[in-house]
Amino acid sequence: VGHVAGIAEGEVNDLEIAAGAPVRFDAHLESVPVAGVSQRISVTAIDQLAVLGGGSSGSLARGMMGFFDEYRYAKLGFRCSLSNDRFILHGVAEHDGKDFLVVGTIIPPSVNVVSHNPVIAFREMVERLQRVTKTSGSEPQPQGAGDQQ
Repeated sequence: VGHVAGIAEGEVNDLEIAAGAPVRFDAHLESVPVAGVSQRISVTAIDQLAVLGGGSSGSLARGMMGFFDEYRYAKLGFRCSLSNDRFILHGVAEHDGKDFLVVGTIIPPSVNVVSHNPVIAFREMVERLQRVTKTSGSEPQPQGAGDQQ
């Protein structure tokens, strides 16, 4: 989903699978600041995270966001759970009732990404993931990506 630089840690707990599909889990993933490791996110990745959070696709790259190829972030990640086909997605920070999947830095260029509708059917989240993966081939890979050792 685009390009994200940085270090993250996370886990999945209480995973239950039936008929080859998840039916229950609790998970989280969050960036971890490490000295000397940049925390940057490409416009494509920002756009795709916006889709996962319930926003529309393509509007970011065509607007003001298109001035830069990537942006700094201070925090990136999510907390989510699935139970009874009810998928709940929260960001890594909350402010004024909004869940932030990406929290920008004070130093520009910086960006925030908000999750717009945190509770949806799991099949809707799968459809969003499919939309994201269909557009993922449109961004050039960083130099050295895909090299075989």
